[in-house]
Amino acid sequence: MNKLTNTTECRTGTTRPIYTAAAVEALEIDVDAPNKLTTEMKEIAEGLANKFSISYEAETLYKLMEQFCYLSDIKWKKTHGSGKPKAKDKAEQEANKLTRKSFNDSIEENKLGTFSEEHPDWIRVDGEYGEIYFDGKKLSADGKKPEPYLYTFEDAVKRAEELGDVIAITKMKYGYSLRTSKIPIKVGTKKGSDTLSHPERSIASWVMKTDIPYPHPQNVAVPNRRIATKYQMENLEFQLTYKKPEKKEKVPFTRKIFKVNRVKKPEPEPEPEPEPEPETESDDDDIEISVKEIDGEKYFVDDDNKIYEYSEDMELTDAIGTWDEEEQEINFF
Repeated sequence: MNKLTNTTECRTGTTRPIYTAAAVEALEIDVDAPNKLTTEMKEIAEGLANKFSISYEAETLYKLMEQFCYLSDIKWKKTHGSGKPKAKDKAEQEANKLTRKSFNDSIEENKLGTFSEEHPDWIRVDGEYGEIYFDGKKLSADGKKPEPYLYTFEDAVKRAEELGDVIAITKMKYGYSLRTSKIPIKVGTKKGSDTLSHPERSIASWVMKTDIPYPHPQNVAVPNRRIATKYQMENLEFQLTYKKPEKKEKVPFTRKIFKVNRVKKPEPEPEPEPEPEPETESDDDDIEISVKEIDGEKYFVDDDNKIYEYSEDMELTDAIGTWDEEEQEINFF
């Protein structure tokens, strides 16, 4: 089967197909993908066919015109019954105006270094206004145009989560743009100047948080697209072999309560004196403890979760730490 070839513009990274007659003939186009011709367009198609004495069946002619417009990226506005573009109602127009105004106001705050966009699952990439962007706009289902701009951060996050394969967002003067690259890029400066190139196109960027300890952080910008692509591939290779640490299982143990005598450490004496008669601890100093086995080692543990060294003679010294039930580990003093 003949295949289309692609060409990529180096400066922008934009890719477009190059068609040949043989390649177009071999294409399989989803019949629902092209926009349907309007009644007026069908009349025009038939009139031109008659003018040039072209033999045709109406439905075949319409299909030809629709697929031609689809491959040529020719679009027309959807209309309602009167043939005029369907207008949004007044309430919707006013709501859109308020949303756009709020978005534009936030850009002015961004210029002062204030970024109010927050979400528990997303983190902003370090950088000043206009410095950071993610490459690769997320394309819509037809694969021909980017996902529409959004004007609230909440809507952008929601849409990214719906799509599932978007983990980055770049804010531009046109709106929040969903991106497919996973390594941010720092905008360059104009030649011979410290002025950023088109900061309005890369106001700020955010990336979804992750538990995977990538070798190249996803919230640290790199100098250019080449390095970003290299780091992204290395992160992907790491992800394919990464195994998430298993949670520690709770250590089962049977609590056996008994009493032991607490042994107090002798305090240093300033001067040598005749040794006093040893005092026997009274039963009032006895405390209730249990034996706990942790990683093959035995310890004493009291009702306050304090940990003591185990001894066969059941004598208790000073506590050496506390037991963390949630993490299933000892926090040593």
